[in-house]
Amino acid sequence: MRASLLRSTIKTAAASVLHSTRADKLAGARFRDGRPPLVIAYHRVVEDFAASRRTSLPAMLISTRMLERHIEWLARRFDLVSLDELTRRMETGASGARPPAA
Repeated sequence: MRASLLRSTIKTAAASVLHSTRADKLAGARFRDGRPPLVIAYHRVVEDFAASRRTSLPAMLISTRMLERHIEWLARRFDLVSLDELTRRMETGASGARPPAA
């Protein structure tokens, strides 16, 4: 299969999946005040950053201590919710006193 045909087939399949799961609407969704949703993910949480960096890419690591600091900072500024709750709020337009983050 030619590369351009393969690429086109993959794009069409991806668009179909995004549309059928409504992920296309959520991807462009914003809250009523215009803010996009905040979703944060970490690749690898480790106890000993110094030891782990010798066998892993340092940019992919975060120490448990630093993760705790990140969560504390986020909790002071955002309402920490699950992805399901964030999706529900986006679909219903529900809002709280602070912006949500998942």
